[in-house]
Amino acid sequence: MNWLLLLLSFLAGVLVTWLFLVQPWKQWKQGAITAERRAAETSDLDTPVMGFPVPVLDGSEAGLAPSFEEGPYPGSARPGHNGAPPTDEFVIKGEEESKTYHTAESPSFDVTRAEVWFRSAADAERAGFHRVAARLNRE
Repeated sequence: MNWLLLLLSFLAGVLVTWLFLVQPWKQWKQGAITAERRAAETSDLDTPVMGFPVPVLDGSEAGLAPSFEEGPYPGSARPGHNGAPPTDEFVIKGEEESKTYHTAESPSFDVTRAEVWFRSAADAERAGFHRVAARLNRE
């Protein structure tokens, strides 16, 4: 009699495993669970963490300050670690003492350590900075 109960519990376990694991996998593989359906179910949610969806919040929704230190001029920011731009949107390097700015096209852009970053050349010029003069090649 014990072997019969053991066999029945084993078969019940196989059935439950098949219902909960194998069937959803087959449906997903066959396309029954489409990308659109998954996107609709998680439209305002980011990648799940440990199976739980995480809401997407930007700084304004969370009531947080910007993720960078604002600079002393409108539209400017203080540099990040080792003079790096604080975010990808800051692309103009500024030198405060000389009030010059460098664009990516500037020959000295790569060797200049930014003291302040601007989002655009227009922001730098509004703050009183001028474009660094290009060196003339004298042959």
